[in-house]
Amino acid sequence: MVLGGPDLGQMQTFYRDTLGLTVSPRFGSVVAVLNAAHELPGDTPTPLSLVALSSSYAIELDEYPASATARPCRPGDLPPGIAMVGLSMTAHTAQALPWRRPPTLRDSEAPHAGLYAGLIVGAAAERIELVAPI
Repeated sequence: MVLGGPDLGQMQTFYRDTLGLTVSPRFGSVVAVLNAAHELPGDTPTPLSLVALSSSYAIELDEYPASATARPCRPGDLPPGIAMVGLSMTAHTAQALPWRRPPTLRDSEAPHAGLYAGLIVGAAAERIELVAPI
């Protein structure tokens, strides 16, 4: 999963300090599609960082150029494109998070029947559904 936002440092802090995940140091990599979309020289490096979710999964944090704008979104609606990701959590993780919607038990609704699910919003306004067993 790739998350683009205006401030890589804030995104790193959120995933490291709020969610307790391992976050790599900042590094640069050329992202051709991003450079083309913002009419930047083809060799312009994008500041990046990786958030380790497991040995097989990560979130790539990309600091978008100043020319990037927020996705248009009506109040109360989800933004266009990838609007939310789901991550697993532990009961310990759930204790002190800045909940937009605190975890509630999903008795029968798919796909989280028998699990707790809640919603937080990250540093780049991304929505993250956190799911945990009872």
